[in-house]
Amino acid sequence: MKRLIAFLSALALCTSAAGCQKADKTSDNSSQAQVEEVKQPDEAEQTSDEITSFKGENLYTPQSGIYLGGIQPLGENRYLVLTSDASNLYQSVTDGSFSSITAINPQLPDECNNNGRNYFEFASESDGTVYALVTNETHDGVDKADYSDEKLYDEAYNAARYQQIYLVHYDKDFRIISSSPLDSLTEFVNESEYNYISSMCPLMVWDENNLLISTSENELILIDKENGTETDRIDTSAIDFEYMRILPDRDGKLLCFFHTTETFEVCELDKENKKLGEPFHVFEEDPRNAILSGTGNYRFYIGMSKGLYGFTDGGEFRLVMDWLESGMNINGSHVQLACEDGSFIVSEYSESGESSLLRYTRKKADEIKKVQKISLGHFGDADEFTEEINEFNQYSDEYKVIPEKLTTPEQLKLDIISGNAPDIIIHNDFSLVQKLSSKGVFTDLYELMANDTEVNRDTVLPNVLKACESDNGTLPALPNYFNLSTYMIKSKHTDKKSLTSHELIELYKSLPEGSQFTDLANIKKHIFESLANGGENFVDYEKAECYFDSP
Repeated sequence: MKRLIAFLSALALCTSAAGCQKADKTSDNSSQAQVEEVKQPDEAEQTSDEITSFKGENLYTPQSGIYLGGIQPLGENRYLVLTSDASNLYQSVTDGSFSSITAINPQLPDECNNNGRNYFEFASESDGTVYALVTNETHDGVDKADYSDEKLYDEAYNAARYQQIYLVHYDKDFRIISSSPLDSLTEFVNESEYNYISSMCPLMVWDENNLLISTSENELILIDKENGTETDRIDTSAIDFEYMRILPDRDGKLLCFFHTTETFEVCELDKENKKLGEPFHVFEEDPRNAILSGTGNYRFYIGMSKGLYGFTDGGEFRLVMDWLESGMNINGSHVQLACEDGSFIVSEYSESGESSLLRYTRKKADEIKKVQKISLGHFGDADEFTEEINEFNQYSDEYKVIPEKLTTPEQLKLDIISGNAPDIIIHNDFSLVQKLSSKGVFTDLYELMANDTEVNRDTVLPNVLKACESDNGTLPALPNYFNLSTYMIKSKHTDKKSLTSHELIELYKSLPEGSQFTDLANIKKHIFESLANGGENFVDYEKAECYFDSP
């Protein structure tokens, strides 16, 4: 049993383990859960930043099998949308309504090999024209049909890889205005299969004459818009970073978000001196879901585990959109764009892999309901429950599950005594559950199961229930899953239906030289691990004794 889920009796009777949506709204016990009322601002404040709850409206859903990628402003109310299917990436254009997306077919330089594959990175100008890095990749005619062995084909295909890179200036209809081969970058990416144009800054407008680009070696290079020649380099020596992402803030200043070995920070790129400035903020965690150019009061937005935050001119870090309150599944969503009206364009992906575009707008005060928040305490990482938590929160308006990281078992005991313990606890130490259960702090899950049609005594194996019972017959915890491990031995080796560990050892010793029980080479190590993993079965917690002398 890997994880045990225990309910604290004073708090958890509002809902069952199977789902809060089935809870009795009129139950007297419902008042025992932690209830947090969202602040109700005055009518004049309904769209203020104090409200962090948003609602999503579907804008566009592509055909099945088409997936939505990043969104990039092109100016004049036009946006570039990356789409893909199982075979390729495509460029599409939409307007600010995002209600329809039209695929485009950018004109290619005459030198491009028409049998190759083409990859694009775009940077828009204020006049609506677009610069692009066009990478034409060929593999010297290597055909899969010529190879019976998949490995040999892959080796030949990769060995024949060649990329030619062009700088192309497009008009609004993606017809070529001018085109120049980028010979130095072409040589760079073909030196090694690991060299490439870096995603930290694939192409960006620097000034009226230059574009900014980066390589996989973390080099920042300025290239001339007219002919693609290198004009200068940015000094990045001041910061020892492992990875960096560059984007403009609300005012067009270039910000550099970078990882060091221990931190995640942000600095401004000093355009005048062509170097990285001093970091002005250190983030407490790595970003989740988004890093966006800002709007309104915020220079930029960045997603964290709780929600989308905005960074003000005064250096304040404010929560703008609460993922939980907004019903957003952050593992299946990505905030693509911040709009001037305070809304956000979000791409979302269903469990089946289908994608869609939504606009999230701030709720008004009268749309915000009282939410019964259920705290879920866990030691270490709770990622294995993330999908279930997000799915539940997305479809439940009355209840929200809030993960809460616990520090130590000793602190948990103090929290229980002080009344600050979480509603539900996930823990993998059954001895702690047993000890606390004897103090009467946990809800008897049998009481909850009596009114549950999905999780009850008839739907859970009786030996699992029995294993988790306390001495007084109550059920303080259940595993979220369990497994069984056993050996089957041919009857010619023993006539016993079960063996103790001592008998198993003696049987092993009696076998002919070279014999082994399983196809695993180190049978002793494997058996020891099996016994150790099932160690709780040998322990009498009541008497604090261990027994290894029964089947």
